[in-house]
Amino acid sequence: MTLLKRLAVGTVYLAVSGSLLLGQAAAPPAAETKAPSPPPDTVVAEIRGKKLTVADVKAVQKYLLTGATDQQVVDFWKLRRVLADEMRKSGLMDNPEIKTVLDFATTAQLAHLYLAASRMNVKVTEQEVKEYYDKYSDSAEFRQPDVVTVQLIATKEKEPLLAIQKRLMAGEDFDKVMNENKDETLKVTGLSDVVMKEVSAKDLQPSLGFQWQSVMTVQLDKPIGPMKIPTGWAIYKVTHRTPGPLRPFEEVRPSIEDRLLRQKQAEIGKELTTYASKEAGVPLQAPVPTTRPAPARPAPTTPPAGK
Repeated sequence: MTLLKRLAVGTVYLAVSGSLLLGQAAAPPAAETKAPSPPPDTVVAEIRGKKLTVADVKAVQKYLLTGATDQQVVDFWKLRRVLADEMRKSGLMDNPEIKTVLDFATTAQLAHLYLAASRMNVKVTEQEVKEYYDKYSDSAEFRQPDVVTVQLIATKEKEPLLAIQKRLMAGEDFDKVMNENKDETLKVTGLSDVVMKEVSAKDLQPSLGFQWQSVMTVQLDKPIGPMKIPTGWAIYKVTHRTPGPLRPFEEVRPSIEDRLLRQKQAEIGKELTTYASKEAGVPLQAPVPTTRPAPARPAPTTPPAGK
C-alpha cells in the first residue's frame, strides 16, 4: 500500500490515544430497530463538559468510522475524550517529541479528511446516468434474459445419453432422435414438451440448472452436451434466440448511479494523490513506514553463583 493511500484509509487512527475500540468500530453494524430520527442538535453523549450531538455522530460515521453504529461512535468518542484530557493534564504536551508526533498525526488526519471529503462531495447527475444507460443499453447487463427456443433430450443416467450422442455425431437427425426419446425426457425433466418455444432463458433454470445461462451464447442448431442437469443428463439444441427486452431505466438506475459514483470517487482520489506526489516529490510507490512498539528493556542478568 502506498504512503498516500495509507494516509487516505488508515492514518487517522494515529491520534494520541490507542485503538481500544477500533476493532469494534470497524465491525459490521449490528441490526438496529428503525426509530424516528431525533433532531440533529440532540445531545446523545456528554463527558467532562463536552457534548456529542446526533449531527456529530453522523459526521463521524460519514468521514471516519464508516459502518460503525451510533453506540460504537459514542463509545469511541468518550474513551478518547478521557484519554485526550489526561494527555493535556499530564504535561506531555510540552514535550518536544510529543509535539512533533502530534503535528504528524494531525497532518495525517487532515490528509485523510481532505481525501474523504473530496470523494464524498462527488455527485452523479441524472443526465450522466441516462447517457450511460443509453450508451450501453445493448449490453446484457441492462437486458432481461434472451428469449429462446430449445430442443431437449434427457436421460436419467449418462451412459444412454452417450449412445445417443454417438448417433447424433454419426449424422442422425436430432428431431428424430429427440422424438424417439420423448417419454424418457419428459419423465426425467418433468417438462410438458421436449421443445420449449419462445421462453425466457432463465425459465430453463429448473430443467438445466446452472447451465441455463449457456443457451444465450451457444451456437444455434448445434447439439450441446452431454451435460449434467439437476435430474439427470441432457443434450440440447438452441434453434432460435432473440435478445431479451431492455430493463426499465428506473430498475437499473441505482446500479448505474453507484457505478458512476465509484468511478468518479476513484478518479478524484487518483487526481489528488498524483498532485500531492508531484508537489511533495514523493513517488506514489514510496515505502510506508510501520509503527513498532518500544523495545522492551533487557532482563537483568543473574550473576554467577558465588560472585
